[in-house]
Amino acid sequence: MQWYSDRKSRCIDQIWRVACELIETGTDAIVELGLVQLADREDFYRRVDATNYTLKVYLVDAPVDVRRQRVSERNQLQGSTFKMEVSDEIFELANAAWQEPDEAECAERDIQIV
Repeated sequence: MQWYSDRKSRCIDQIWRVACELIETGTDAIVELGLVQLADREDFYRRVDATNYTLKVYLVDAPVDVRRQRVSERNQLQGSTFKMEVSDEIFELANAAWQEPDEAECAERDIQIV
């Protein structure tokens, strides 16, 4: 899905610019990028490595059945931040795309799993 890849890239670029602006003012920046694949995380690591910024990664993890239930509830409730329904098919596609960081990546990049 080229349109999705292009949009994701533009969003990450914008988030990165804003985060850099914050950091340059002495404010910590906390971003949520959803970098589910190693290649995407490596691209982001290269951005950070090109700066003098300190990176700390928190990986929020939950069992698949818990995540599936949360998505189902969000689909049903359609709260104030709801933008689109996530079908079972899309959930499974996204779940299958996830590449969990291995021990080396976690140690090298100060990734804490919570």
